[in-house]
Amino acid sequence: MSVALTSEQKKLLTQMTLPPRSETLAALKREMTVDEPHIETMAELITKDIGLSGQILSVVNSSAFSPVQKVDSIKQAVMMLGIEQLMPLIRAASLKSSLISHGFLADYWRYNEWTAQACLVVARLLNRERLAHYAYQFGLFQGAGVPLLYLNFEGYEQFIKQSNRIGWSEIATQEEASLAISHATASAALAQYWRLPATMVKMFYFYYQVDAAERVGGSSSAIAEIIAIHRLARYSIDQQTRSIAGDQDWQRFKSSAMAAFQLTEANVTRLVDSSIEQVFGSSAG
Repeated sequence: MSVALTSEQKKLLTQMTLPPRSETLAALKREMTVDEPHIETMAELITKDIGLSGQILSVVNSSAFSPVQKVDSIKQAVMMLGIEQLMPLIRAASLKSSLISHGFLADYWRYNEWTAQACLVVARLLNRERLAHYAYQFGLFQGAGVPLLYLNFEGYEQFIKQSNRIGWSEIATQEEASLAISHATASAALAQYWRLPATMVKMFYFYYQVDAAERVGGSSSAIAEIIAIHRLARYSIDQQTRSIAGDQDWQRFKSSAMAAFQLTEANVTRLVDSSIEQVFGSSAG
């Protein structure tokens, strides 16, 4: 991994069970490397994976995604979005399929999905359509370290149970002290294992640092913007689901998140209200 891990963390990661990339995802990546990738072939590969195609259609037809018209088939989704825009959604759907098997994780994963959907909403509200699909992918993968640690460490549910009253950044600190590894590091390890870009691996690893974007490095403003989009999105979902714990994280990260888009407190309030409305609809409030 392109970040500094302790010898104990490296040993733990070699012992952890990480979910493999799906065969569909691997086949799509191979198709994308040919000189002239065929849209028809890619659509057929996705369609054959019934669980994956169903999840993708569910996402692209969601209120957070706000499609102009209902998308009825994977081929239509590929034609409408293009494979480059669709790949982050495919990776995210594959991740969900590989990690949601245990019943105890269902509530957490629902929260994680809401956060990813809010990433889509916030990106669009901030006129960052080009980042929306990557923000959604970031939203699901950033939280993936939690189920990974649950599946690999006995007694890990104690950390999940604390999440309604303690911010995720504090939970990550407690994980490091107790397990020698945090869910942020686990998310980064999974991202590398699934061959996500090295920059995104670093974004997961440094996420709980106030200066995360600077630590990741690089000159692209997209790094700081995706991190800020996620922090705004998670804050929005937290206001609806775990406001005490969410406020702790927001107070830690609000300055950098607001600075990324030059937002005022009033701007944030409107973003949060709009995100809650679009993700939860009439059930919000």
